[in-house]
Amino acid sequence: MATILSNDEITFFTGSLATHFDTFSYNRTKLVIVYKEPLKTVINSPSNPIFGYGSDSSIDSVTYTPVSGIFPAQIDYDKEQKIAELDITKEIINKGQVRIKVEQNARDFIEDGRKTERLEFDSKVYNLFSSDRVLNYLGLKYYIYKLENTN
Repeated sequence: MATILSNDEITFFTGSLATHFDTFSYNRTKLVIVYKEPLKTVINSPSNPIFGYGSDSSIDSVTYTPVSGIFPAQIDYDKEQKIAELDITKEIINKGQVRIKVEQNARDFIEDGRKTERLEFDSKVYNLFSSDRVLNYLGLKYYIYKLENTN
């Protein structure tokens, strides 16, 4: 397949886009923290069963190991913030929708099969509002997610 751009030009443009991402992402000062569902570890207690409850009454110990990742992202706050009404109190709240652009490693962490519980940046907490949308610039890929403020 013929191309208008040479390999050197493609390398130059994708390098410029990567520099643009680094410059305008929160890579240097603030990062996006992605919290996943914690890992659950069940340890079966070797103690004797509790008297009167049968052999299935041994006590299991459960530990939870937090799972999180820190990634650079370009953050775009929507100009038009949607307003929502709480069902019970009829109070008006600002939903605060935000878009983030992340690189492949952040996308892989978000989409690894475990539930993403929340994302944090700018001292606020967000939930994923959409699946990823791919932006492909001459082979350089970024991923866009919509988030919703939970504060």
